[in-house]
Amino acid sequence: MEQNDEFRWESFPEDHPLYGQRITDPDPSDVTTFDSLFATRHGELDIVPLIAGTYNDLAPRASRLTVQGVPDVLVSSVEDLLARLIVPRRAKDAGRVRSLRHIQRTQ
Repeated sequence: MEQNDEFRWESFPEDHPLYGQRITDPDPSDVTTFDSLFATRHGELDIVPLIAGTYNDLAPRASRLTVQGVPDVLVSSVEDLLARLIVPRRAKDAGRVRSLRHIQRTQ
């Protein structure tokens, strides 16, 4: 959702029926409708494709890591993650931004 050229985010308390649920059904022809927050057994999974960028945008700067024995998993660069987390600013991202800035300083 856009308002004054910025995205407007919806936040729900944990006891709200929409917490952890898709707000609307996605439209396969419009990638912007795939913005979803899911509750998983490992924590929240926030998928924001328009903000995150496309595979072609992110892959050249991604790191290749082995994750739980799976080789060559592409992981977004710290710089790309920060670029997406600080504009627009969201209160829920403050801790993530601090952690990523710490990683950035220690690399």
